[in-house]
Amino acid sequence: MNGGRGLKTLALVAVLAFLVASFAFLDGWPFRRGRAAPAAAHEEAATLGSATTEEGPVAAQPRDPEAGSDGSAVPSRSDEVVMAAREALAGTRDGDLGLRLRALSTAALRRELPADFRDEQLAELRELARGQVNRGARGLAVERVVVATGDNLTLIARRVQKAHGSNVTPALVMRLNGLRSDRIRVGQVLQVPTGRLTVIVSKSDHRLYLVLDEVIIADYPVGLGRGGCTPEGEFEVVNKTVNPSWRAPDGRLLPHGHPDHIIGNRWLGFADADGPTSYGIHGTTDPDSIGKDESDGCVRMLAADVEEVFRLVPEGCPVRLTP
Repeated sequence: MNGGRGLKTLALVAVLAFLVASFAFLDGWPFRRGRAAPAAAHEEAATLGSATTEEGPVAAQPRDPEAGSDGSAVPSRSDEVVMAAREALAGTRDGDLGLRLRALSTAALRRELPADFRDEQLAELRELARGQVNRGARGLAVERVVVATGDNLTLIARRVQKAHGSNVTPALVMRLNGLRSDRIRVGQVLQVPTGRLTVIVSKSDHRLYLVLDEVIIADYPVGLGRGGCTPEGEFEVVNKTVNPSWRAPDGRLLPHGHPDHIIGNRWLGFADADGPTSYGIHGTTDPDSIGKDESDGCVRMLAADVEEVFRLVPEGCPVRLTP
């Protein structure tokens, strides 16, 4: 009896010793199904640049020559600019609307941003402009004006121009207050912008921007001069004309309505430091030329767009044509 018990005890001790040894030195064999590979295997995989999964090792992938020391991709200059712009926008998303609009405007006008990113931001900007700026002029510097007896939009615009040095037009007051006509009533409260409107034409984007208080309030596609002949620099609007005549390249002066007249029904001529130039903003009888370089140097617009710009932009308005 005692001999049998001794053998059983010895066998139990041997089994326990085997289990301890298996976990200590053999990584849990035979109970290690599904466990991770030994550390040595991971070290080898890391050395070779490969990965190890439950299905076995994955073939090593060539290292990206532009990757960082940790294998992560190093952002390009374009990526860095986009990330910085996104951070600037995100930082103002829940803040003052004016700051947000300015951040969006800056992003839209920065030519080093990729076109698709600019388009994305401009789409957001247009939505904000429609929903916020164009109803109540929020985000812009304004004077609160209570309509008095005898007032009209022209008189109000002139008073604000004189008081603040602005160049606001009656049409701009209408737009920013959501008015469908120029009829106003005594006691009505209007938000009248006190800043200065500027026209910016970006040749690389083929777009015309109306910028008020450094905020883009509207933008439009344009056509430009063939071979890059549209000038660059600082100008101002002079000689606003409805149904203008047009001098053709062959020297003929063509009245509006002539079959060969091609500049539409609105003209906003440019002047530079030396006086009036032959360049300006006008419509076109060839809408397919918008977005292309086919004019003799002027800025072409679609008929509805140039009519709107004609109403919003005053004579003397600064114009900046950029590369």
